[in-house]
Amino acid sequence: EVVWGGERDMDIGSPSLAVVSPMPEEYTEASSVVVSGTTTDEDGIASITVNENDTDFASTENPNDANEVYYSTEVPLAAGPNTITITVTDNLGKSITDARSVYVDNEYPTLSWEPAEGTTTVEETLAVRGTATDDNSITSITVNGNEVEFLPTDNPDDPNEVEFSAEITLTEGSLQIEVSATDNCKLVTSETRTITKIEPDTTPPV
Repeated sequence: EVVWGGERDMDIGSPSLAVVSPMPEEYTEASSVVVSGTTTDEDGIASITVNENDTDFASTENPNDANEVYYSTEVPLAAGPNTITITVTDNLGKSITDARSVYVDNEYPTLSWEPAEGTTTVEETLAVRGTATDDNSITSITVNGNEVEFLPTDNPDDPNEVEFSAEITLTEGSLQIEVSATDNCKLVTSETRTITKIEPDTTPPV
């Protein structure tokens, strides 16, 4: 069975594999994760590897399946996305591989942008510009749902800081502007501000 967020590659007649931990697309603040589960095959299990490292396994003592074994090992994690790859091989050389991602992220992206809340303008267009940063990295910035380009600011104090700019067309009245920044762990920060376009004052001076 392939669960959402995971990938599997298997030979015909390969072992069955159940991964209890971690869940696919799991988020954590921890520096490591326990990888555990069970597997079985009618020809017996020959080996289990987690991220290409041999992993110990032992019988589950299941009275209904003498070949079922369980495994458990702790894997260190780095900040950002981590791939956990579990491969089980039976005694005939047939294998099954499960790959899933675990994300380590302690902070949501930080946004700083203009125009300010409550801005009033008579212009037909408005520039939305600012910066975003994250303890990992920024992968996407949108303005009112539209992807915008961003570039590093080359800030020596914050190598992950990026800058963006987009121009939007205004219509008379109030308009909401939503800016969203997404990091490489898929955490999103969104901020919404209201600006108002008014008609220019064409009254001649007295």
